[in-house]
Amino acid sequence: MHRCWLQTNVAPSAGDVVTLSVEESAHMTRVLRMKPGDEVQLIAGERLLQGELLASDDQTAQVRVLAELPSPECPVRITLVQGLPKLDKLETIIQKATELGVWDVLPVEMERSVARLDGKEARKRERLERIALEAAKQSGRAHIPEVRTPCGLTQALQTLQKQAYDLILVAWEEEGSLRLSEAVARH
Repeated sequence: MHRCWLQTNVAPSAGDVVTLSVEESAHMTRVLRMKPGDEVQLIAGERLLQGELLASDDQTAQVRVLAELPSPECPVRITLVQGLPKLDKLETIIQKATELGVWDVLPVEMERSVARLDGKEARKRERLERIALEAAKQSGRAHIPEVRTPCGLTQALQTLQKQAYDLILVAWEEEGSLRLSEAVARH
């Protein structure tokens, strides 16, 4: 079933009629060839909603909200602090992390990172946010992970320090005996 993202922080109620963005409307009409009466799911305000397509054309699609669906979100909110990989691997990492339920992603330039911050982070961030949105829609999530602006390690540590995390785990590639489940159980 197709999922549409409503660009709002407040979820509509059952019975409300919402108008989708031009991009979503064109996708429904041209690509999916959806017709009035077809069922869709809406992602809005951290909620997943069931809806029915009322009318659509290339510019606007109207959907009636039928009911709220159970939240597919994990109760644990995970922030992935990811070292900048080379080439376009960050796109794949964000896609897969979103599909696995990560709440937000903080890309960090590390000492040994091949990729470097180059001043074009805002433009790249827009693309990464789009990838997170598509992955959230694909995996049926109600939350679209925030992809934060890439920063250096010192700034990342300051950002993490300001948050109220219950547990911070650092994965080390040479750890051979301690499993993730054991590390979590210890705290």
